Amino acid sequence: MTTVRQPNCRVDSSSAGREAFARYIKAFNEQDTDTFTAFYADDIQLKLGTGLLQRPEGVAAFYRKMYERVTERLEIHQTVIDDAGIAIEITATLRISRSCRSRRVTRFGGA
Repeated sequence: MTTVRQPNCRVDSSSAGREAFARYIKAFNEQDTDTFTAFYADDIQLKLGTGLLQRPEGVAAFYRKMYERVTERLEIHQTVIDDAGIAIEITATLRISRSCRSRRVTRFGGA
């Protein structure tokens, strides 16, 4: 699959950038991998646990497979976006399908 970059995917402090961030979160919550990975740079490297996902296509493939068994929803509590970057207070809720045999849970971040 080839990821098609969408216009206006730059997240920055402008109103268009903030709207882009809202579109990213909406696409992520709707499991729209084609849309949310269009926000990623071609050379993205995303480390998850001990795995390393590379390129938007690799991230999309991971999430498509994950979505077969897990639903993830992001709830944004607070966002600060400026020219230096973005900081987010966020809750990620994962719902694991009852048919999923593996019950292994990986904890990311703090306690």
